[in-house]
Amino acid sequence: MEIDRIENTPNRLYSLKRIQYKLGLRLLSEIIKDESVKKVLDIGCGLGEFAGILRDNGKEVICIDGFDEYYKFVLSKKFESYRVNLEREKIPLKDNSIDLVVSLEVIEHLWNTDNYLTEIKRLLKPDGYALFTTINYNWLIYRIYHLFGNFEKFTYKSRHKKFYTIRSFIEELKNYFKIKQCLGIIALPKVSVINKKFINLLSVDAGVLCQKKN
Repeated sequence: MEIDRIENTPNRLYSLKRIQYKLGLRLLSEIIKDESVKKVLDIGCGLGEFAGILRDNGKEVICIDGFDEYYKFVLSKKFESYRVNLEREKIPLKDNSIDLVVSLEVIEHLWNTDNYLTEIKRLLKPDGYALFTTINYNWLIYRIYHLFGNFEKFTYKSRHKKFYTIRSFIEELKNYFKIKQCLGIIALPKVSVINKKFINLLSVDAGVLCQKKN
């Protein structure tokens, strides 16, 4: 994940409780069971929590990140790993070599999403899957931030470069992939996954499962 180096490389705790992991597991519930889906690429892997879940389910997982701290940490966990600038560089893997790409909370940190999405498409096998999640900036709470003039303070702190609603997120992904399924996740009053009514207003995060578009 390429992030402005205004602050020090973030030190965060290893956690399996991030809401994007729950959302990702729901969208991958059938794919994880599919034995033909063997080789997985986790782009923006962080500390490798989700990569670990996938490896525990019998998948061969390769990790990509832009931070030295994360790259070195996942190497210590015995993952094949590469440090890549997703806005400018090619990922050092062969065309049509990956069954599933997972990229959770990455796209909003990039200006040049074309390089990132084109590389993912290049790497996927013809019937391969790609899973993306991002923050939904149409969420009710963010609308309240706007109302009281605090939205910019929040976005600068999180170092986000692009701001997606569920609709704009899907529209961008449609240029590269076939859309299979979209889910949202609610953080209030408790974490739950939704896929229909009020998804744009109530979902703090959106997840989209795609397939390669030939």
